[in-house]
Amino acid sequence: MRLTWKDALATVAAGANVAIYVAFTQGADVPIIDSDRGPSTPVCRRCG
Repeated sequence: MRLTWKDALATVAAGANVAIYVAFTQGADVPIIDSDRGPSTPVCRRCG
């Protein structure tokens, strides 16, 4: 079984989620993650 483009996309998405979480916990001054709901926005756009 080989890796597909979907696997690569999932890996990039997971990496982006980790980067957003780390930036939030470190107190980065980034407009999208200023509030507590900010980090969840890129992860789940339909939730908000």
